[in-house]
Amino acid sequence: MASKVLVPVMAAYYTCWTPCMAAMIYNAVSGSSVPEWIEFVVVWLPTSNGFLNCIFYFWVNRNFRRKFHLKITTGIVGDIVSDLCPAG
Repeated sequence: MASKVLVPVMAAYYTCWTPCMAAMIYNAVSGSSVPEWIEFVVVWLPTSNGFLNCIFYFWVNRNFRRKFHLKITTGIVGDIVSDLCPAG
């Protein structure tokens, strides 16, 4: 199970973080900065890594999918309200 999720998670990590680190190193070493649109992309790539991890875990873990589906079908809002404001 762990090996099934480790490969896509690590691939996404390196894909998302390497451009950001490369741009930061380039900015520090060269004294100039990368174009603004590249900086925008490389700043948002690491953020997308967290989203991709959720997708990978959902894709691989059957138990997670089952519980997620149960929460969606039974209603998340009702569960949150009942957890925050118990009736007794």
